[in-house]
Amino acid sequence: MPIAFFTAVSVQLVCQLTKFIAYSIRDKKFTPSYLATAGGMPSAHSAFVSSLTTYVALAEGTSGPWFSVSLVFALIVMYDAFRLRGYVQRHAESINIIREELSSQLKDKIPRHSEMVGHSLMEVASGGILGAGWAWLIWHLLPGV
Repeated sequence: MPIAFFTAVSVQLVCQLTKFIAYSIRDKKFTPSYLATAGGMPSAHSAFVSSLTTYVALAEGTSGPWFSVSLVFALIVMYDAFRLRGYVQRHAESINIIREELSSQLKDKIPRHSEMVGHSLMEVASGGILGAGWAWLIWHLLPGV
């Protein structure tokens, strides 16, 4: 497995595990679904792409095409996590509020929507910082791999 890919996948797993532990402590119960939750602190998507971009910068430098491609990819993913999925989350919250006001007969026809899909700017930034730091750590722990 290429080390850049390993770096990105491993930080994604670290983020998901962090969310699982943090939300399990907060909720005082184990909820395995948090291992695959899209939203919350930190943004695993941001950590994934920032670790990849940072690793490429360390391995290839910042003047080559791979860094440019990975940076554009990272910016698109982070923007999507914050803006687009943020809107989706707010819409889901609104739909769920409206759903609760409906009669039980109508309410049963409309599924409850997941409200944890988007990210705040702090969650995206935290994921980005975690990903960059993770890539730096892997780069220094496994030099020349």
